[in-house]
Amino acid sequence: MSHATELRTLHATWLVDSVLTPERFDGESVSFLQAALYPEVRAVSAHRITTWLDVIEAIEALSLPTTDDNSTIALGPRAASNFLTHQRRRRSHLCRYQTERLELLPEFSWAPLDAVFARRLAELQAHLNDHGRSPRLKSDDPTERSLARWVRHTRDRDNQGQLSETASAALHAVSLTPDP
Repeated sequence: MSHATELRTLHATWLVDSVLTPERFDGESVSFLQAALYPEVRAVSAHRITTWLDVIEAIEALSLPTTDDNSTIALGPRAASNFLTHQRRRRSHLCRYQTERLELLPEFSWAPLDAVFARRLAELQAHLNDHGRSPRLKSDDPTERSLARWVRHTRDRDNQGQLSETASAALHAVSLTPDP
């Protein structure tokens, strides 16, 4: 399902549910929903609501190929990244609408470092399966060197107790062979 379709579905579901079972929706989420849907409500909404919606729409415009750009602000990739990082840190302070809207973004994750760790671990396992050895720092292949640096850095972090128990166990589960 496309992002636009998912967003329309979210808005339609919320509109119907907020009328049928209003007790399930906090007032702030309903304010965000109404400001997102109705320009006349948005015009009189709190500044933090309109600003948040402007930024999220700019991020959607950045990450999604569209023919019509309804974004009211221009946003660079670094600013978008900073905004999303801030939202992750504030997760407990976001209303339900905000969390669900963020989760609709392609490639959004509440724990992006965990996703990167899992991807790199899968790359390591694939390398071990293909080559029968750990990646080498002195390899001619830049991809292998990059993976070798990640392995060294991750092992160091593990030895210093900086990895979570889950990440440490996952790293140890991969059968690493020593470099010759």
